[in-house]
Formats: sequence, structure tokens, C-alpha cells
Amino acid sequence: LQLEQETGGRAGGYEGADIGSCPLRGTPSVVPTLDKADVFELKDGICLCNSQLKATFSHRGVLRSLIHKPSGRQCLADGASANRYVIFDDIPLFWDAWDVMEYHRETRQEFLPQSLEIIEEGPLRVQIKIAVPLGEHGDMTLFVTLEAESPCLAFRCEVEWHTAHKFLKVEFPVSVSATDAEYEIQSGYVKRPTHSNTSWDSAKFEVSGHKWAHLGEPNFGMGLISKSKYGYSALHNQLTLSLLRSSKAPDATADMGSHTIEYAVYPHSGPLHTSNLVQYATNFNHPLVPRRGVGHTLVGHTLVVESDEAEDGLGTIVRLYEHMGIPAKWSLLVDRSNAHSVLTLLNEFHPRSSFQ
Repeated sequence: LQLEQETGGRAGGYEGADIGSCPLRGTPSVVPTLDKADVFELKDGICLCNSQLKATFSHRGVLRSLIHKPSGRQCLADGASANRYVIFDDIPLFWDAWDVMEYHRETRQEFLPQSLEIIEEGPLRVQIKIAVPLGEHGDMTLFVTLEAESPCLAFRCEVEWHTAHKFLKVEFPVSVSATDAEYEIQSGYVKRPTHSNTSWDSAKFEVSGHKWAHLGEPNFGMGLISKSKYGYSALHNQLTLSLLRSSKAPDATADMGSHTIEYAVYPHSGPLHTSNLVQYATNFNHPLVPRRGVGHTLVGHTLVVESDEAEDGLGTIVRLYEHMGIPAKWSLLVDRSNAHSVLTLLNEFHPRSSFQ
């Protein structure tokens, strides 16, 4: 079986992909499975579950509970609901479309879901539809999906956004206590504090990240995965993802209209470096499609990023990185006869000799 993962530009592929380990954006029906996703009504709500997760929503669509079955851990903070949509005033002092001021957090307004409907009932996937009115600012239709064998609960928002100087976010208060949160950057991640003990800490109230943010303890953690949204924050035990703004300068129509926003939560046992957060975040952002070649795949902790033809046309460049700061061994199989490999720099200059 040859598979590839789509990239923003050129696409590659990889051999021997384990679809069962890539449920998000994959094709669960390709691989036989004993697990199934199920949805059923409770006295006080709706439950979505599989072998990994059990998510309970109120009849209106409020996420009341999220159980990580392998550990038995309640993922949400004690007594708190999650997936909360909140809107803040967004009036910077200077640069309307660039600056975000810390004091915007004092203007928080929460918008509650109003109705819930079951859309799919399994066994490979269950899905519910939730209506979330945003008042004078717009409307939102939310689709929550849980796939068989998937450790991720996925959310897709269809938003009509028509407002000015407002900031839409989604909040996840979690049952994790940590002084730092991790945010993905190119070829790794950075840590930022979850507190405001100093003025330097306070200035990091929002952090840019690529596909995920993470809050973890030595034996448990929670990842927040995003597709095309890059503003995160972690204050104490709450992970937040920024969804939409409505600045009016230099473009008075910026972000107005229809949007599709996708994100997911991934609870896991153990520390970050033993989890599959990077793999699931990659799967979520780059769907699997059939093709030969080299693409995004994990080999231990080494991630194959992409393949590309060399600038001089005399070979193929394969880019890899190790994302957790742990020494790793890797091997690369190619389907070309008489092929050899050399180490090269980003400018494709390779002063070193061939390697095995």
C-alpha cells in the first residue's frame, strides 16, 4: 500500500503507512477494526464514545465531560465545561490588525450553544451538530466528530462573522497543572509560562504556534490541535485557541463573511515526548491520499517533512527533522536503482561524502 500526505506545495508519499494509527483525516474503513464509535442519549445529555474517549454533552451542546479511557482520567477541570466560545473587545492602542492588548481579557463574554442534533451514528464515525448563536456578531454551526479508534475529538465550525473590533476564541479548562505550555514551531516546539509572575511572563499572554499547543504533567497531557489557526494561550490550566478577529484597518472588510474552522483535542497518557501528538496534528492538517514517493511520516521521533527535486536537477532532496530533542536513528528506503545519498545544507551544498 502506497500512501502520501498532502503538503501545501508538492506532495509526496510513503510506504507501509499504518492507517489504524492515523484515524483523523484517514480512511478507517480500509483497515478491519474491532473498535467502533457510538453515540447515545443519556438522561441529561448525549454521549460520544469509542475505545479511547467518552465525551458527554448537554442537550443544548455544552461539553460537560471528556474521559480518557486508557487512563480513566477526567480531562476537564473539576466542575468546568469546555469548548466554550467567548468574544472579547479588540481595540488596540496603535496597529489595528497587528496588536493584541493584554487588557482585552477583561471584556470576556461567553456565548452558549442552543441546540444539538445527532447527524451520524457510527460505527466508523459519530457526529453531532450544535447551533451556537453569536448574537449581533454572527452565527455558528458546530460539528463534533469522533471516529472509531481515534484518540482525538474533532470540531468543525461553520461561522458567519459580521462585527467590528471583536475577538472570537474557544476555551478548554483542563485537569492538568503545569508551569509551562509547549507550542509547535518549525522543526520543534517552544515553552512559554502559564502564569503572570513577572512582567515578562505577562507579555506572553498569547503565543504563536503551528499545528498544536500542549499542556502536560509527567503522566498525562492534553494537546490542542489546529488547522490554519495560529494564536494560542495557556493561562494556568486553560488552553485557548484564537479563531477570528474583526479589525478595520488597513482592511475594513478583513475576516468578514463565511469561515470554516477546524481543531481537535488529544488527551494522552505519559509525557509529551512519548505521545503521538505530532503525528495526529500532522494527520489532521495533511489528509492521506494514494500516491508514491516520500511525505510526512514518523520514524520513531524523526519526521520526514517532504521530498523535492534538487535545484540542479540531479537528485531528490529529502528533509527530515527530530521534533522532541531526542537522539534518533532512521532509515530511508528508495525505489531507484544505483542510488546513493549525501548530507546537504539548506542551500543544497553538500561538502560531505556519501553516508550509509
